[in-house]
Amino acid sequence: RVAFQTGDVLLQLGRYDGALAALDDAVSRAYRSEAPAQEQARYLSRRATLYRLRGDLREAAADFGAALERLGAVPDPEGAFWQARVEDERALFSLACGDFESAIFALSENARVFASYAAASGVDASYRLLRGQLHLALAYGLRGLRQPYRLPLGRAASGDAADLGQAERLLKEVLEQLGHQRRGGLALQGLQREALHAASFLALEPETGLRHAEAALELSRFSAQRALSLCFRSAARLRLGDAGGAGADAREAAASLASLRGPHERGNLACLAWQQSLEMSAALGAGEGERAVALLAASLAEPDLAPHHAEVLRRFGEALEERDTPELRRALERLLGPLDPQLRPPDALVRAAQGSSEPHREA
Repeated sequence: RVAFQTGDVLLQLGRYDGALAALDDAVSRAYRSEAPAQEQARYLSRRATLYRLRGDLREAAADFGAALERLGAVPDPEGAFWQARVEDERALFSLACGDFESAIFALSENARVFASYAAASGVDASYRLLRGQLHLALAYGLRGLRQPYRLPLGRAASGDAADLGQAERLLKEVLEQLGHQRRGGLALQGLQREALHAASFLALEPETGLRHAEAALELSRFSAQRALSLCFRSAARLRLGDAGGAGADAREAAASLASLRGPHERGNLACLAWQQSLEMSAALGAGEGERAVALLAASLAEPDLAPHHAEVLRRFGEALEERDTPELRRALERLLGPLDPQLRPPDALVRAAQGSSEPHREA
């Protein structure tokens, strides 16, 4: 349990390499000692969540499957409650995979199980129900935008109005309920920050998105929390056309992320990839195309970010669509090779990168 608690704390602090080592130890010790199935499932589920946050979706799928397998022999209602706990975490994995419908249905069923268990056992399930509603709102919003829940995030200018409207209504209820909480521990503060991030990203009006991002930043105490909140604020400022402010936020986020890194710790690489994407988009928005391409070249040269390179290229391509120029095209072709003129820029950049094993150094 000490190893699990250590891993959980390191995860919250954004020290993902240390968190993975501790959770590996917790899972191994629990298995060797034949710990109760619920305990093993909890450890596996938390490691799966860490894998999801790192972008390691195959490993996350395996751990969620193993967690549910451990719970197969636990009788109901305890078994159903614990399976719902795992499924609640796995719903975010489904969102990361772009399987929005599976997430929506799972979250709905989990809420039913939590409410039933609470009524039968006399326990307070309000936190789990509120968290489930938040994630249901996120699922509807992401489906509306057709955006999988993994960093670096990209936001289309428009989406399905019905899904986005449902997300906004659910999020409004969540934020109102959180605002009525007189005593908020770390868990509720984390939930409020998560809700504000979601509300910022999914907001129909950019000004509302900025306001929510600023509120989330006020609740961010640690470097990893500040970095993520700054990225959401940078994204909100980009939607408002404030390239200067977006770039400043992205650079401040980079400093926070750098403080997490060390000889044996790389920190939150997915967030780093998003921070770099935001800084590139801000540079393009400010008319600094040459600098944007240089930032892209530096990002592609980082081996640790290789799992995120395709999404970084997509985010760059999306920003490029609004300000494409022959000069920028030539600079990108020096970096990546020929770009197919029949493809949209996000697809052309990814396709070109796949065709070149090494970025050209002229850029």
